[in-house]
Amino acid sequence: MIDPEQAGPFELRSSQLGALPLIDQFLARVDLAGVLERHVPAGDGRTTLPAATAVGVLVRNLCVAREPIYGLAGWAAVFEPRLLGLAPGEAALLNDDKVGRALDALLDSDRSSLLTELVLAAVREFQIDCSQPHRRGRWPLRDRAPQDPARGRPAARLDDHCGPAVHRGGAPTGQARR
Repeated sequence: MIDPEQAGPFELRSSQLGALPLIDQFLARVDLAGVLERHVPAGDGRTTLPAATAVGVLVRNLCVAREPIYGLAGWAAVFEPRLLGLAPGEAALLNDDKVGRALDALLDSDRSSLLTELVLAAVREFQIDCSQPHRRGRWPLRDRAPQDPARGRPAARLDDHCGPAVHRGGAPTGQARR
């Protein structure tokens, strides 16, 4: 048996990594942490964990495990803190009250600007081609369209209820099917 006094200054600690290194690379490329810090209010001086940090941990949790908010501290404790955007020891601060306040701060933020900045960063960083817009209301496979339970038949397509399509110049291009 090894005497603890003779073990030296080393300490063995194990942490899980899981998919977090891969997810963290994607989040770093779109600068999620920076976007959250710019858009989510930091809170008052009593806050021990910034709201942007708590929301960042919650995003990673949703990508990896979908652990409930009350179990977030226990989930985060087994992972390497840097992969969660945390400093060592901050995982214990992730209780449901603090995460709830962080979500309140996210709700109070300008979410449309936040989302726009994230989407534009993803389009730039991953070179997403936006030249062809998605045609709304069309099911890729007609025989796999969702069923309307009340009628026992495929649900109506979105464009069936949106009225006539309008050309860019403002003139109708056709009649909606009823």
